Amino acid sequence: MEYIRGDAAIPIPRVPYTIKNSVITSCDRNVTQVDIFGFLAKKIGDKAFSQCGNLQSITIRGSIEEIGNEAFANCTLLRAIMFTGTPEEWYAIKKGMDWNKNVPTSQVIITMSKPVLIIPCEKPSFSNLTFEEALARL
Repeated sequence: MEYIRGDAAIPIPRVPYTIKNSVITSCDRNVTQVDIFGFLAKKIGDKAFSQCGNLQSITIRGSIEEIGNEAFANCTLLRAIMFTGTPEEWYAIKKGMDWNKNVPTSQVIITMSKPVLIIPCEKPSFSNLTFEEALARL
């Protein structure tokens, strides 16, 4: 049996799985860090960590394909979102509505690359820019 590591140990199976909706309950609100370390995790469910007011960091593995609606909403101390995949894999993840609502950071730390990259949570759009304007934003 694997676990979601951090301040809380949550049993998870050894088969492809979804981190259930509202997995952190009101009694677990003191969780400050979470590491989803099973490579079989495919989805973080709706509101899975919503309202975790003390959550400061989370590590998301490259196996995640979807982050549900309001998964981290109102995690007002969440300042570090770390991802173990590539920027392309991060941007390919289907992200639900308001997945990071009221989260103070707008960046993701890509830990797999050397050196470590820091990228925007949402893929930048350069479609309405001239070539020179797009280069200036990089």
